[in-house]
Amino acid sequence: MAPPLWGDSYYAASAFRDRDGRPGLVFWLRGVHDEAEGWAGAISLPYLLTLDSGRPELVPHDGLDGARTGQRPASALDIVWTPGPADELRLVDDADAPVAILRRDGDRVTVVAGTSVTPEMPCSGDVLRVVLDGPVLEIAGADGLFAVPVPGGSGAIRPLGEAVEWWSLGG
Repeated sequence: MAPPLWGDSYYAASAFRDRDGRPGLVFWLRGVHDEAEGWAGAISLPYLLTLDSGRPELVPHDGLDGARTGQRPASALDIVWTPGPADELRLVDDADAPVAILRRDGDRVTVVAGTSVTPEMPCSGDVLRVVLDGPVLEIAGADGLFAVPVPGGSGAIRPLGEAVEWWSLGG
């Protein structure tokens, strides 16, 4: 049984082994584009394929930790969010305008990005790893992966919410 993938973005997985021989996957992400710049599609984060009590799980590759540069607004963020049963995480730009809003309601998480509301993702675990990389927001949790495009993801973004640890990514 493969780990669940939520939303319409994940497509065409490619397997790899990292330098330590651990199995992993990357995906082509559909629905991410910038017509003005003339490009469409993106590649997901690299994920390690692990087992949790015999159940397959995808977690962001630990190489992502080495790209953390501290807490400052940026277009690429690595966020560890421990939401309560009814909680919200807002990703806002430097004018405090929302770029994306993640809402947990019981055992479900939805994302509001721009004018669209995404399908729900199950959320039975305690921790979600949320990575914003320009126009792509990826969420990894015990119940699988979720990727959605976000508008205006190229400026300086920062998270607002409770139970949030976060880092800028890149230089």
